[in-house]
Amino acid sequence: MDLLRIDPSLRSLPSPAVYLYIENETKHQVDVYWIDFHSRLIKLTTLEPFKGTPINTYALHPFIFIDRPTGQLLNAFSEAYRIKNRQVLFGRSLGKREKVFIQSPMKSLQDITLLSLLKQLQNVDVVDELEIPQILKRDLRKVFRIYDEHRKRLEER
Repeated sequence: MDLLRIDPSLRSLPSPAVYLYIENETKHQVDVYWIDFHSRLIKLTTLEPFKGTPINTYALHPFIFIDRPTGQLLNAFSEAYRIKNRQVLFGRSLGKREKVFIQSPMKSLQDITLLSLLKQLQNVDVVDELEIPQILKRDLRKVFRIYDEHRKRLEER
């Protein structure tokens, strides 16, 4: 599962102005982050499902989009802008506002199974009671801890 892992060398660089319209095409809230000149994530906004927002930015200022309920890194798609690994957005100076669509990534059957189980669990202690393969139990414990940390960070905000 592709949870938040950002290349530490990724950062904003001086560049020409660009004009974006970021549109959330998912069923969840999406947090929009700008990666600053020191590789820090700066939260700009939270987009509601199927809503969007204009952003005036610069061509070499990267953005990432995170599914608020799960902390999962989401995909971005645009015909006009370069997307690195389908998840980090860089603009091009086109002089007009261009749409960028945020979409959920394709998930494997194992990812779908883990997310489904995760939604039903109250705590990680019940994982051992499940009648599922050991490898799924191991992965479920790991994912449960990651999502639990994400939920705690959200509660602190």
